[in-house]
Amino acid sequence: MTDEQTTQPVEHSQERTRRLIAGGILVIAGLGLLALQALDELGDAGVLFVIGTVFIAAYAMRRTYGLLVAGSIILGDGLGQLGEQLLDVSGDVNVIGIGIGFVMIFVVDRLTDDSAHWWPLIPGGILLVIGLSSIGGSFADIAALFWPALLIIAGLVLVVGASRRRT
Repeated sequence: MTDEQTTQPVEHSQERTRRLIAGGILVIAGLGLLALQALDELGDAGVLFVIGTVFIAAYAMRRTYGLLVAGSIILGDGLGQLGEQLLDVSGDVNVIGIGIGFVMIFVVDRLTDDSAHWWPLIPGGILLVIGLSSIGGSFADIAALFWPALLIIAGLVLVVGASRRRT
């Protein structure tokens, strides 16, 4: 077998993988934009959810740490903006959302890699403490903000855990 014959299938496989990733990202972005049209009240938060989801989907396919960082922070920002829209609390709820995004970096990285980077816990913890201390609402208002975040985290744990299992 010549070198040309052995490299051609590898190049073809890499090109196929790139096309699958690009197609998957386009499908996810298109579905997200359709959802935004249906749920117009999400506004800017919805756009951030779509962009963050595209980054997280790209991370799931490529395992590039930078995509996880960007996607998590963008999703956290979207969560914070959604919280500011839906909740009537004083304080900076957006800071809490971004803090959750940083913590999400650690959680997802820990689930996908046995040697997770711990640095996101520092800015995430600081932002969560600052955001929670700025809220002047009742415990019910704070709980209303965080229960969807807990669902997201639980879903990520299940998805990543399932993808790590070997058959």
